[in-house]
Amino acid sequence: MILFMAMFTDIDRLLWTILGSIIGALLVLLVILIVYLLYGIGTKWSKIKTIRRRIDTAREFLSENMITDALKIYAEVLNQNEIKEYPEIYSAAKIGQGDCYYSLMLTTQKKEFLKKALASYEAALTSVDSKQQEREFMRVNVAIGTLYLILDEDGDTDSNLMQAINAFDAALKTAIKTNDLTNLDIIHYNLGTAYYRLSKRNKETKYIEKAIEYLEDSVSTYTNETHQTNSQDASLMLGYLYSALSDYSNKEENLTKGIFHYRQAIREYPPDKYPKEHADIQRSLGRNYVRLSSISDIDRNLNNAIVSYKEALRYYTAEKSPEIYAEINNILADIYSRFNAEREGIDNLSIAKEFYFETLRIYRDNASKERQADILVALGDLALRQYLNDNKEELIIEAIDHYNNALELRTIDKYPFEHAQIRQKLGDTYKRMARFKDWGTNMYKARQSYAEALKVFTINDYPLWHKEVVSSMEEIDRLML
Repeated sequence: MILFMAMFTDIDRLLWTILGSIIGALLVLLVILIVYLLYGIGTKWSKIKTIRRRIDTAREFLSENMITDALKIYAEVLNQNEIKEYPEIYSAAKIGQGDCYYSLMLTTQKKEFLKKALASYEAALTSVDSKQQEREFMRVNVAIGTLYLILDEDGDTDSNLMQAINAFDAALKTAIKTNDLTNLDIIHYNLGTAYYRLSKRNKETKYIEKAIEYLEDSVSTYTNETHQTNSQDASLMLGYLYSALSDYSNKEENLTKGIFHYRQAIREYPPDKYPKEHADIQRSLGRNYVRLSSISDIDRNLNNAIVSYKEALRYYTAEKSPEIYAEINNILADIYSRFNAEREGIDNLSIAKEFYFETLRIYRDNASKERQADILVALGDLALRQYLNDNKEELIIEAIDHYNNALELRTIDKYPFEHAQIRQKLGDTYKRMARFKDWGTNMYKARQSYAEALKVFTINDYPLWHKEVVSSMEEIDRLML
């Protein structure tokens, strides 16, 4: 019995010894595992810390315009497997990479860098937390929207503009939430620009109204010290947009608003610094004044139009821009011809005639026969108006000469309707001429001219014109009986 108990005790000790060895071994393994894990975590954190430092270095390089060196660091960092486990670090690297490509795009004007910047920013956006990283989220969206606006300059589709609008809309919500006024006016301006371009392509009021809304918001926050260029462009765009909107609603009100913004733009584009831009704004102002004159205060608005167009002629000379020079002279002639024959001692019709002759001089050298014919007809009409005031025979002769010259350019085979119109005018003028001399000859010429007009103004094709010409011919027949 004692021997049995002794044997049991030895076995027990052996078991405890074995158990203790196992526990000890496990403890050693646990310690080793903990040490390994701690070492791995420490190594990983050390690597992440190194990555952060490398990103900081890349930012410094970019700030010193060492773009190539910065890009090498970002490429190295983005090749690290660990970085994708940390969205904030990954997005910072992609944003930095995008900033590098953006800078290269600005300095080289190469589209390849624009597309690379866009790809980097869009990749960064997938990892940016819009709630925790509000400023970065807003900045990246502004950059993406701006790049799509630049990309749109080479295209004629709306897809890039819609992408830009989506990005700016996302940025706008954050700017409003954080009350970031500095970025708010930039975002408003860019949204206005995107909708402005859409409105020019699609001519839809919804785009015009959206563009006006955002650009008005942007202008209200600009100062002379900040964002001067954007303010200039915003005034110009608003001038155009209100003018375009006047075609659809509230014509007088919107034309007046368009004039207001164009006048703002004129102050921001002085002729000594921006001669062409100043002249173009003056042309736009002149168009608005002419359109407004058909609604209210004709004399004042036409006088304002004259001032604007004459100012534009200081830049657009016959030598520099013959087409635009001729166009402005033609418009000025039309304006002066709208006044009464004499106004405040000014012979408006004679001034109009001078501008028409100057237009004709340029058109004979540079333009089509069609344009020359238009001016010759206008000169004929003007001579008849002068005749009604002065009752001078030479004015009738002058009108006949202009109409006959126009007929040589507006032939019946190429311009049947216009040819017939001139023939009718010529017939009317020969009838007037008959009052002075050669009654029978001029009446005969009038009837011949009417007969030529009837070759086009048939009763089936142009019943009203046909009726008028036939009535004139019957009148001649009665008088000549």
